[in-house]
Amino acid sequence: MLITKEQLEKKLSVAEFPAYIDSLFKQVHGMDGGIEAIRLRKELVKNLVEEALPVACFVARKYGNNPNVFIQMCVGNQNYDAVVDDQRKDPDVVKYLEVTLTTVVSASDGYEDYLLRYHLHKYGYSGTGSVKNRGSKSRGMDVELERNGVSQIEVLDHERETVKAAISRKIKRRSHYPENTALVISFDDTYAFDRLDNQKNLIKVLGEYSSELNENNFEIVAIVGINKGLYLERRNNIEI
Repeated sequence: MLITKEQLEKKLSVAEFPAYIDSLFKQVHGMDGGIEAIRLRKELVKNLVEEALPVACFVARKYGNNPNVFIQMCVGNQNYDAVVDDQRKDPDVVKYLEVTLTTVVSASDGYEDYLLRYHLHKYGYSGTGSVKNRGSKSRGMDVELERNGVSQIEVLDHERETVKAAISRKIKRRSHYPENTALVISFDDTYAFDRLDNQKNLIKVLGEYSSELNENNFEIVAIVGINKGLYLERRNNIEI
């Protein structure tokens, strides 16, 4: 086992948590089979990459290095991925964190995203464009990637759709998220999301879903970049 449940669920202050999760990631990356587990999201490495890393990015931007706010990841089937224990004199309302992902192709339930990661692991590169699998896991994967250039308009349309899909997966569940939950949208900000038009494009999506997000007890919704530190937040219909 590359990583244990106890390691993932260690309760730490936000001053310690991001560095701790980063150290776990580096530890797994350096182990035999670690790179494959990271790329193909195997076992609890999936929780590390898809939940703990986005949470680490979120708390670093949201709370800074405050030693009085504590985070604990929760591995299981509960309706949240982490618990926030805010022991400051004036604590924030957020008590739970739920993570959702922006996959490469919104209609594929992550399958094409998996194929791109498989292609990256096998051939050493990935990218934009259509991806197809002419094989199967039992008979052997035969993944082909057609690499295409894309325009800025296409990028904006694509990212709007991936964020919409990420939000829709949560609000359609109607699974009674606990009050004072923050929805953390893990986002690949590899491209130039320091551009104002890219950021406005994403913020507009959050506004379109504000009523549904509030109905599902999401006090805050934040788009968190996992590569270059993008951070966009809305609280109670107000952009921050």
